[in-house]
Amino acid sequence: MAGRSVFNFSEWTRDNELAHQAGHAVIRRDMPPSSYRMLHDHARLTHEEKVELARGLHATFGVPWRE
Repeated sequence: MAGRSVFNFSEWTRDNELAHQAGHAVIRRDMPPSSYRMLHDHARLTHEEKVELARGLHATFGVPWRE
């Protein structure tokens, strides 16, 4: 997957300049990709779940949350 080569959660020691965009990518429905969502029903989140996930990503990476 191209996404993993750009932003890989398994590589915690690697600096990632895109960390500040992780939560907003979830809100914008950029992640997970639509092709993944079509195959995995559990990946379809409610708006509230997306906001909760986005807030958690921002907290994990020390990025201030703004809706």
